[in-house]
Amino acid sequence: MFLGRDSDRHVLRLRCWEAVSHLSAEFRDPERDLPRATLLAWCIVTVLCLGLAVVTVGVLGASAGSLTTPLALLLEVGFGTPARPAAAAVALLLTFGAVNAYLASGARMGESLAQQGRHAWLARRPTGHGSGGAATQP
Repeated sequence: MFLGRDSDRHVLRLRCWEAVSHLSAEFRDPERDLPRATLLAWCIVTVLCLGLAVVTVGVLGASAGSLTTPLALLLEVGFGTPARPAAAAVALLLTFGAVNAYLASGARMGESLAQQGRHAWLARRPTGHGSGGAATQP
């Protein structure tokens, strides 16, 4: 094991790039910017994971690989007992970020499919209810 039993899930989060690749339409020049963004993300994740591995093994020793939550223990060693609930709160916020990326990607993919005419029901817009507010298009 790298840093604990669950670390493989964290290291492989970069593989979730397919979830946000549909957002490439948001780039000004996708052919140039998409490979750059992918390489930059890969470099950042690699440096962070290697740095975390060195610090974890340096602080917790050989037992780090057998622990279920080595990061929480590492934070507790560095910042005290309140670090564990703080780490859990940060993990929850990061989970919301991942869910947001998947939702945005799904919306973009649905829009693209509707524009291509593959799923016409995605292109339907709601009719206006009441007055004022948002204008609707047919």
